[in-house]
Amino acid sequence: MYIYLCVFAISILLCYFCEKIAFPAIEQKTLSKLWLVILLVLIALLPSILGGVRDYSIGTDIRVYGNTWFYLSRSSSNLLSLLKLASESSIGALYATFNFIVSRFTDNPHWFYFWYCFVENLIVLIALRENRKLISTTSGWATYLLLFYNLNFNMLRQGMALVILLLGFKYIREEKFLKFLIVVLIAYLFHNTAIIALIIYIIYLVIAYKNNNWLKLSVIYVGSVIFILSFEQISQFLLNAGILSTRYAMYINSENSTVGKSYVLYLFLLLICTLSIKKAKDATFYFFEALTFICVLFSILVRIPYLFRVIDYFSIYLCLGIPYIFEKKSRIVLNGINFRPLIMYVLLISYWLIIYALLGYHATVPFVFMTE
Repeated sequence: MYIYLCVFAISILLCYFCEKIAFPAIEQKTLSKLWLVILLVLIALLPSILGGVRDYSIGTDIRVYGNTWFYLSRSSSNLLSLLKLASESSIGALYATFNFIVSRFTDNPHWFYFWYCFVENLIVLIALRENRKLISTTSGWATYLLLFYNLNFNMLRQGMALVILLLGFKYIREEKFLKFLIVVLIAYLFHNTAIIALIIYIIYLVIAYKNNNWLKLSVIYVGSVIFILSFEQISQFLLNAGILSTRYAMYINSENSTVGKSYVLYLFLLLICTLSIKKAKDATFYFFEALTFICVLFSILVRIPYLFRVIDYFSIYLCLGIPYIFEKKSRIVLNGINFRPLIMYVLLISYWLIIYALLGYHATVPFVFMTE
């Protein structure tokens, strides 16, 4: 457990010093932009190394398809035959391509996991830099590490899809649908459920439209309840119609159930949204508030493990939303002392300790170093 927290602390501190010292110098052009690339690589490096040296028992997807597809890629003589096999197996084309490229240089899956994790981390940091006027890069990076880093150890294909969609938030705010659609399609080529992200664009458009805020939120909330309550039936319909691969039938029809313990985090965040606002609410705030509400509903109402993963397409944007709410909107100040950063970090660390360390979600804690 401690290895994770130590790596997180070092990477977050490095990000903090870069943001306070180096990044301003780069923006003022007293340092070359090449330094921005170098520094982002250094921030991403240590968590990526940890991802590469983990044992194959860390994260269930490694045992389900991670190693299998790397070895298949290694044994494939050309990319086209691998892509054909990937299509038949409902494996994303870009995930198979990533495997193929890395497997040209090594026969060790640990190198694949290193590079895969490195690309994910770099995409997240670029996404945070793209939204630096909205939040601090350090807060966003800390939020990602404590909420999603371990999760992406397990969800290999969907994890990459999530960070790519995070990169597309800039186009959501700018209401550039075609560019966001391209981002969604790239994410789709890693995991086909990424198409759900189009709903998020619609939610932002509804909120950004100049009209009664309460009416807009009511429409979103009621629509979310109807959608979530019928989501299992919709998934079953898509499965029966052949739109959704039969590969997912065992998940949808599973008798096992799970209760989303993460709803406690989202409920607390929703409480902060409701009771602790220091400035006028804007479209960005209402957007994050709506996503938080949807996360709460999904966490409480959905019981099938596979369907529960859908929540991550909404909650990934809280890597921006949580810092935004605490840094820009909340008014948690006592006797002139700003408690907002402290409460935010306590919330994030508590989530990590409960979800990953105590409850053991995604089978990543305790950390086990590679044995081969």
